[in-house]
Amino acid sequence: MINDFIDLPIQLGFDVATSLTIIGSLTYFVYTTKQRIDEERTQRFDKNARVVAAEQLKESIKELSKIFVNEVVDSGERTKSLSGYKNGQGEDLLSAMSQRLGRDGAFEKTKSELSYFNEKVGKFYELIQTHRYSVIPVLDSIEENSDLVRILKRNIASVADEYNKHNRVEHLLHELKGLHELILDIMKDNDLKGFEEILDNDELERKLLTRAASIVYDEHYFKWTWSFLPDGKEDLFLHEIQTTSSLSEMSEEMRGVFLNCCFAISKSLLDDSKRECSKAVVVGISKQQESAKVCKEILVTLSAILKYLLAKDGSHQSIESLISDYRGSDYFSLDEEIR
Repeated sequence: MINDFIDLPIQLGFDVATSLTIIGSLTYFVYTTKQRIDEERTQRFDKNARVVAAEQLKESIKELSKIFVNEVVDSGERTKSLSGYKNGQGEDLLSAMSQRLGRDGAFEKTKSELSYFNEKVGKFYELIQTHRYSVIPVLDSIEENSDLVRILKRNIASVADEYNKHNRVEHLLHELKGLHELILDIMKDNDLKGFEEILDNDELERKLLTRAASIVYDEHYFKWTWSFLPDGKEDLFLHEIQTTSSLSEMSEEMRGVFLNCCFAISKSLLDDSKRECSKAVVVGISKQQESAKVCKEILVTLSAILKYLLAKDGSHQSIESLISDYRGSDYFSLDEEIR
């Protein structure tokens, strides 16, 4: 009896311990199984989300690249062809372009193509604005607090900025044509033989300066007007026209530079208007190249992000590193190739 009584608690303890061990093992098994199921579900969700995001990105890239290659880049190439622009011609470039633009209708066609190019950059801008509502959430889901969204928004803003800059070249060509026609009318109506005779007449001089000043005072035309300025005065003059609203606010020195620039532009237009318009077209083509590069940079960035989404599990290359690679010569050659 005593032995049975002594053995009972001990046996009961073993039973309880065994039961607790079994329950603990079962609880751990259930917990780890649930955890594994949750992880697998999360992985499947992540993979599905990446697939959906990749498809959205593919569609955006497809639409944007079509406009970029078939419309923006092609228009830029047509502008070069119409104007006679060729890389590496140096001093002979303006002569060749002047001859080409002097042909019947060539100048108007070139102006029209510059306008068409800007229209297509605007179309690209509007499309990326539309697609950003699907692209930005994709970027935001890749890395929390990353710079990707900021970079894309900065690139989009750059497209708008380039659009506005290029639009100013069209206005410049229009103003140059207007100033040239005014000079010819003044010469004809007053039976003048030379440009200096305009400056001998206060009324005619004032009429000329009023028209020419609208060109010289516009900082957006500075890439064209700087060639009429004295060497070493370019930066100071740019600062003056950016920070003043009238000649009376300029220093005496810069006021003299301003007036001489107006006279130099007017005389140069009278002597060879095609050459001066060719210089403006060169500025326009330079703006086209800058605009095209900004558009291409957006496509390169989106393509690198697409690669990141499609990469196999285990790829540890960062998105920033991919973007850098895709900008290089092994992939899209952002700085060397137009398309």
